[in-house]
Amino acid sequence: MSLIICPYCSENISEKAKKCPHCGKRMNNNKLIILIVVAVLVVVCIVGAFWWGMQKKQQEEQIEGYLNKVDELYKDFDFEGIEECYDALDTLEYDVSKQREILEYDRKVYEDAYAYYVAINNVNDKLHTGGYSSLRNLIDTMKTPTRNFEALEINTDSEIGKYIGGVKSNIMYETFNSEYVNSTKYNLDYGLTSWGYAYVIETYTEQIAKEESVFDTK
Repeated sequence: MSLIICPYCSENISEKAKKCPHCGKRMNNNKLIILIVVAVLVVVCIVGAFWWGMQKKQQEEQIEGYLNKVDELYKDFDFEGIEECYDALDTLEYDVSKQREILEYDRKVYEDAYAYYVAINNVNDKLHTGGYSSLRNLIDTMKTPTRNFEALEINTDSEIGKYIGGVKSNIMYETFNSEYVNSTKYNLDYGLTSWGYAYVIETYTEQIAKEESVFDTK
């Protein structure tokens, strides 16, 4: 049988003694206290882990919700709403620094990129249906949109940027601009050849207008 020292009188006593035979003081059951403390700690850890897991799950659901909302807002190019979502994601400690860079780029190029998209599709539609009175005047409507579009930088991380890059790399784009939009060497309204020019130009605009674009859903 092991002996321990009484904490009150310092005499040796049995470790199983409930009371010191020398001073009469009652011994505390340290093992029971330890077991209780350990049990409490285990319960606290389990409850804490469960609470943390629920908080983490709720945070992940919130993040997913905001990211889905951003996708929906991009369909309408609601840049203010997108920024609000990014602000909310910041508070959830989700890194949106890269997305913010793309957002700023999209804000800068959107107007001119979309104006070009509308203009080239409008010209192509009118060429296809014959809905114009002057071929020269119709092509001249591309001058300003093309000049502004040319000045846009390409960012392939952005869907708008991919459209800009796709159009600029289209072999028809450069020829259409140099031969017809930015040049007046051809009399596009001359009665005997106007239809031929219209046919040729439509082959250019049709290919450019077919370029896959984020604007197709607008």
